[in-house]
Amino acid sequence: MDVGKLLQENAGVVGIVGAVVGFVASQLVQIWRDHQTEQRAIGRELRADKRAQRDSKLARMRAAFKPVILASWALQDAGNEFFMSAGDPQVTSAAILSLVSTERINDARADLLLEGDVRDVFDELQRMHTAFTHMPLMMGRHEESMGKDLESLKSGRAKIEKLVDDHLREVERSAD
Repeated sequence: MDVGKLLQENAGVVGIVGAVVGFVASQLVQIWRDHQTEQRAIGRELRADKRAQRDSKLARMRAAFKPVILASWALQDAGNEFFMSAGDPQVTSAAILSLVSTERINDARADLLLEGDVRDVFDELQRMHTAFTHMPLMMGRHEESMGKDLESLKSGRAKIEKLVDDHLREVERSAD
């Protein structure tokens, strides 16, 4: 069969077929472009949703970490009173600790544990509290032990600050 002869004899049909094929091809290209545009829009919306969730979680965690950080500072300040107090260190340290609400710390603990695994922060806070409660027992008897307890308070405060920072950075990276 001669293709050239067939095309010459059916020129009108070939023109119509060419027009239909061109129309269908342009429609398929437009459908593909619309799909790509829609997928990009959906991707932008999903990223915006993830960022909004991340920002909300960061705000909740920052608010919940605040009393924990304040408590670690108060424990260290109260511990310092056993070495540098002008009066009775038990009275002055108790006054410092009275500024920190145990209820707020427990609320923060609950809020943070609902947000994620931050038990390491509270374990460190508990270690600091244990070191602080040990200090009055050793007062006047084992100054070296009190020094170790004070060092535990200082290192515990620094560790809590680092752990809090690490947890917040981890959440910040979660939406990327």
